[in-house]
Amino acid sequence: MSKKNWQITSRIELLLAKIAGRDVDLNTMTPPVASNATEELLLEIADRLDRADGGETTASQKDVNFIDYDGTIRYSYTASEFASLHDFPANPSHSGLIAQGWNWSLADAKAYVAKYGKLWIGQMYITDDGKTRIYIHLEEGRTSPMLGC
Repeated sequence: MSKKNWQITSRIELLLAKIAGRDVDLNTMTPPVASNATEELLLEIADRLDRADGGETTASQKDVNFIDYDGTIRYSYTASEFASLHDFPANPSHSGLIAQGWNWSLADAKAYVAKYGKLWIGQMYITDDGKTRIYIHLEEGRTSPMLGC
């Protein structure tokens, strides 16, 4: 199984656990034995689970994808649709965060897509109070921390 499929499958497993109300230990997760699922199918399943869990998936994966800090695809375009854009899509908003813009310039992104046909563009943020945060949760009985928010 490719690294990307493993990451997507892990996301699916975590979402299923969250929906079921159970905790998942990332240190003991193993790749699923069924490795014949395509990346496209895994992404579709993950997106459907996000929506079932109340996540904000607003677009399906295409050639050029605009992703939020949590990996949610906010906007998606074919290469030809992207080539006709005159400006980037609007920045997403989140409580406690201030959007700084997308991590590519439009001109550089168009040149890259013209050459390679695909691109992932991410949103950059700062906190509204200017502080950096890292959240560490140490569950009872664990000897190593779990990073997250």
